[in-house]
Amino acid sequence: MEQVLPKKALPVWRIYRAMEESKRKHFSYLEQLETKYKHGGSRTVAESIYLEGLLKQHGKQVTKFREAIKQLQRDDDEAHQALIEHITMLNAQHNDPSY
Repeated sequence: MEQVLPKKALPVWRIYRAMEESKRKHFSYLEQLETKYKHGGSRTVAESIYLEGLLKQHGKQVTKFREAIKQLQRDDDEAHQALIEHITMLNAQHNDPSY
């Protein structure tokens, strides 16, 4: 059963999802580079610049989430708690498919 988040938590949830997506893109690119290295390739300047950009974007998303979650806690502790519980549940399911 999908948990329904309070309306006030939804903008922060979207920020969290953007942060997760930026992390996924960064790690995915790292995996691509790792495959390249295993086959004798080396990182190009363009790849380094792109990777640095992905990391900076993720850092911005982390900061945005950190600020938004703190603000949500100040504004509506119940919505904050519901969001934390939702994220915790999803992470537990991700780490343990039998959850």
